[in-house]
Amino acid sequence: MYELLTIIPAPFTEKDLSPVSIKIKDLVEKQGGKVLGEKILGERKFAYKIKHATKGFYLLFNLEVDPLKLKLLNEKLLQVPEVLRSLIIKK
Repeated sequence: MYELLTIIPAPFTEKDLSPVSIKIKDLVEKQGGKVLGEKILGERKFAYKIKHATKGFYLLFNLEVDPLKLKLLNEKLLQVPEVLRSLIIKK
């Protein structure tokens, strides 16, 4: 089981997060994984600018994914323009 933390830039609102969330879930499912849970951790200010953004929304996903497909999933997440940063950790 893994946790995926993503940061979405602040110009998005909480209502705008749904399509981004669906896009991330689709990426996970295309890699043969399952999203077991999702939690919006809220909007937070950054300690420093990330791609010219000063704050963003944090989304946390609980995943079941084949460990061999994590690298490919991470590469696919980097290609999603709405995602500023992402981190996958083993739970």
